[in-house]
Amino acid sequence: KIQLARALPPADALPLLREAQTLAPGDPRVASELGKTYMLLGQPPQALAEFGRALALAPRDAQALNNRGVALLALGQSDAARQDFKRALSIRPCLFDARFNLKRLGEPAAPDDNCHFSEEQARLLGVAEK
Repeated sequence: KIQLARALPPADALPLLREAQTLAPGDPRVASELGKTYMLLGQPPQALAEFGRALALAPRDAQALNNRGVALLALGQSDAARQDFKRALSIRPCLFDARFNLKRLGEPAAPDDNCHFSEEQARLLGVAEK
């Protein structure tokens, strides 16, 4: 259902994702996808709730932390977003999305030497490709 929802316009994907959530209420992937869909629909408060649910179901998921940070940032809560991005990187130091989001907040984005990014990602982070 998640894959099918991704092929639909966001408004049409919501009912399918809600059905998936009914079928698999403990699956953080469904909550994450709902959150992403709400963000696409310009509804960050609803996205924040879903990203929070995903994080409750998978507390050490760096991508879930990054996603919640994006929703917080969209709601003007940059300090809380920054904390989520940093926590995501403490779990997964090479997570491009969290590094890029920190850069958007004016934080240094340079990864450690063990991170390997595509040429485009390195360009976006303003670092030399490794």
